[in-house]
Amino acid sequence: MQTQVISGFQLAPQQKGLWHLQQHSSAFWSQCSILIDGNLQPEILQDTIEAIVKQYEILRTNFYCLPGVKTPVMVFGEQSLSNWKYLDLSNLSHVDIPAKIK
Repeated sequence: MQTQVISGFQLAPQQKGLWHLQQHSSAFWSQCSILIDGNLQPEILQDTIEAIVKQYEILRTNFYCLPGVKTPVMVFGEQSLSNWKYLDLSNLSHVDIPAKIK
């Protein structure tokens, strides 16, 4: 039998309260879309964001629910697990753009 060891931290009381609230509502979920008008070098933007995430461990924080435990543990990841997707919408009208970024 293989055992997985997770080195993490207990949640602060405020985090516990927020965790339990978000279990019943999607109001606490977050994601981000950035609409940039003008010239952009997407590789430089991605590298910059990843460098910031690498610098601040709170941006690499994940929460793991262990079997039989109601409140998760907080674990700081070594690297970013960002889900980066680049869409070039320059050929669309401003009316059509919102439907593409949802």
